[in-house]
Amino acid sequence: MCNRNQTNKMRKILFLAMLFSAAIACYSQNAKQLLDKYGKVEDAEYHHINKIGVTLVKMLGKQMPKGIKHINSVRILDLENFSPQIKEQFNEDVNRLKGYELMISANEDGEQSQIFIKEKHDKIKEVLIINQENDEIDCVLIKGNIKTDELEELTKAGTFSNF
Repeated sequence: MCNRNQTNKMRKILFLAMLFSAAIACYSQNAKQLLDKYGKVEDAEYHHINKIGVTLVKMLGKQMPKGIKHINSVRILDLENFSPQIKEQFNEDVNRLKGYELMISANEDGEQSQIFIKEKHDKIKEVLIINQENDEIDCVLIKGNIKTDELEELTKAGTFSNF
């Protein structure tokens, strides 16, 4: 049986553990929050194509791959002419993304590209594509319920460039 001092110590430890967990949760962010944050930076171009807009694109497309029907929204961010501090902070924020798996990372001729995915129940819920050059950052966030084989089909068809 625990005495009163041991019980108080256990309560303090439990409280500190909960506080630490809450701090970590607040510190991390998702891809939408990342794009929302940097979409407010001066000279940023930020576009959100919601489900209705995606549906219109689907209707206008002649021979769209079948996977496009599982896309719910697309967010596009274009950052140019920003300070080195913004780029450094952006990269730190990308490293803090929770629940995303880095699928592809390439660095060639000063251009860095990364593709992250977020999966749930064998479906891809989000695809985050980041391309960075010296003074430019481009991001595309695609949300939906995409099957893995459909993602390959969408990529091969160049569908993402249609947005």
